[in-house]
Amino acid sequence: MKKVKFFLGLFLILIIPFVSASDVAYVYDSVWKINDKIVDLFLDLGLDTEFIKCSDVSSTDFSDYDLIFVGNEWMMCASEIPINENPSVVMNGRNTKDFGLSGRRGISTMSGGVRLKDNADNFFNAYTQSKYSRRYLTLYSLSDYQSNGFVKIAESYMNSNLDLGASVVHINSGTFLTNGETANENICFFGLHETRFWTDETEKLFNECVEFVTEISICGDGVVEGGEVCDDGGNNGDYGFCDEDCSGMIDCGDGVCDAEEDCSTCANDCGVCGSVCGNNILENGEECDDGNIEDYDGCSSICKIEEEEADISVKINEFVADPDVGNEWIELYNPTDGLVDLNGWTIEDNTGSTYGSGGGDTELDGLVISALGYLVLETELDFALTNGGDIIILKNGASEIDRVTYGNYDDGNKEDNALKGEKGKSVGRLPNGVDTNADDVDFVVFDVPTKGFAN
Repeated sequence: MKKVKFFLGLFLILIIPFVSASDVAYVYDSVWKINDKIVDLFLDLGLDTEFIKCSDVSSTDFSDYDLIFVGNEWMMCASEIPINENPSVVMNGRNTKDFGLSGRRGISTMSGGVRLKDNADNFFNAYTQSKYSRRYLTLYSLSDYQSNGFVKIAESYMNSNLDLGASVVHINSGTFLTNGETANENICFFGLHETRFWTDETEKLFNECVEFVTEISICGDGVVEGGEVCDDGGNNGDYGFCDEDCSGMIDCGDGVCDAEEDCSTCANDCGVCGSVCGNNILENGEECDDGNIEDYDGCSSICKIEEEEADISVKINEFVADPDVGNEWIELYNPTDGLVDLNGWTIEDNTGSTYGSGGGDTELDGLVISALGYLVLETELDFALTNGGDIIILKNGASEIDRVTYGNYDDGNKEDNALKGEKGKSVGRLPNGVDTNADDVDFVVFDVPTKGFAN
């Protein structure tokens, strides 16, 4: 049924007038002898086919075509087909004398089980099997190719002592043919006509045959030619080799992010990788990457550099807002084992930049707090604490480190304020350095201040 459908379509093709000639002139006598595999192979090579019936050969201008193809059938018009004037592929073992391809010794019909040998002494089978149903497959060999000056491409082989003739022959332009004509274009004789059973090697030989007569480049033959950029044969289409149309390599730089590539191996094709915080690799936009996404370890969960871990532990530990003698003072405490450098730090009250005009910011550049040590700020302060209530804020740059609200100062919640100290008394954390984020719990009033010492 499939064959009937194919030839029904073929009949329709034959009766439609052609506006312009195709690449291949396929000459046939019987429509039932047209070989659809050959037509498909031409199509794979980018060649369109037009079918020329034997009765129309004499009225056809074959110079309009790139090549003539003649299949294996008795051709009543054989002597009229101008294969000597046009690039031609002859897969015909019945009219070789008419074509001028065989002389006195003629042509041999061999069993398809005979092996072939190419010019590189490679041996291979012409067909996938030697017999189909009850019929032996056959192939043709030109017996006197040598005396005619034809070039053997593949020969039928049984042993080294027998020359069984050549089954694939190239005939160069300028060669004399056995019918007295001269080949003005290249001709290929291809005696392996059982196309249904071709091996891969045989199909490759046929493609090379077409390439020889047309001088077109065939992508996939492993030879860089014509307009090809590359050709890696059977590896075409694989990563690291030529692409399937021989126009370039498949690798990093071809403009395509292939399955074997990613942003880390080929940024040119796949783009620059986005940074992944926590992979222990310093990437675009990251200040640091310590292999985790934990905060307070020097590198934050978004891969930004944090101040030393001791920074978040420095406490506003004790203060006097209403001294009976001397100045107001604020005591800072470093409960860690590391020294803290206060460059870039500030301390402020309600007049500072957080709640006020910024005039109450005191810069702490040049000061340090030793491990487990205390730092008392007194003459350094650029603001005055309000006796009845105020807020004290310690900052490192824009980051708030600690705050204390006392007395009647309203920061939005006066209920958790620390008590205010009466004149001469201090307000401090008890136990020393405690911080539960509840000032009314953490701070008490000391009748005797412990300035610079543990509470």
